[in-house]
Amino acid sequence: MAAPWPAGQRKPPPEVEAGYRRVIEELAAAGGALPATHTGPAADLTVTGLVAAFKRHADLHSRRPDGTVSPEVDGYRPSPAGP
Repeated sequence: MAAPWPAGQRKPPPEVEAGYRRVIEELAAAGGALPATHTGPAADLTVTGLVAAFKRHADLHSRRPDGTVSPEVDGYRPSPAGP
């Protein structure tokens, strides 16, 4: 589980950086794949679920100071399916 990232803070807090480095080390040790012992919410994550979670995040956090949705969110519309 990632540590919380305080709102308005651009650089990662030390505990977030440490968690990131730990995951990168695990990936490197496993040849780029998550170890079979990996459990938690991300273990069952699908691409569709990731995109849906990101869309919810963007809708909540990509806002102007007045609270309206930023035009940046329009750039996150789904692409048409490829051939």
